[in-house]
Amino acid sequence: MEQQGGQPGPRRLVGIDLGIASRHSVRVLEADGLVVCRTSCVPTTESLTLTERAALAGAPEGTRLAVVFEPTGPAWMPIAVFFARRGHDVYRVSSAKAADLRRFLRRHAKSNGIDAETLPASRWPIRPGGTGWSCPGRTRRRWTGASGLVTG
Repeated sequence: MEQQGGQPGPRRLVGIDLGIASRHSVRVLEADGLVVCRTSCVPTTESLTLTERAALAGAPEGTRLAVVFEPTGPAWMPIAVFFARRGHDVYRVSSAKAADLRRFLRRHAKSNGIDAETLPASRWPIRPGGTGWSCPGRTRRRWTGASGLVTG
């Protein structure tokens, strides 16, 4: 989404640490890194809708979310489909890169909250299975290595 003059519209970053045996930890940040809210969700339409509302609360009209998570088994798919279908950008972050960034930024033990806050800072899309990924109704995205994200 672009505003007039080709400038990107307002965005908020949403880091989600996917829980396998527990709720997903969610942190919502402004573009400058200021934490807007902390919450949790489960992979249901009702819970994800509440998470989206919390992430957009108080944001300017037209704000889009950049939703970021580590691909933990198949747990990422319902999250990606939900947010992509609602017009938000979705990024999967390499687990190794996220772990390296966590170690660099935080000098204490891993926690779901730390993961959820750190993920947006490392929102580099990766190429799953070597070919990219897509959600129905969205532009296919693929990673081209050093040159970055290419759509098409």
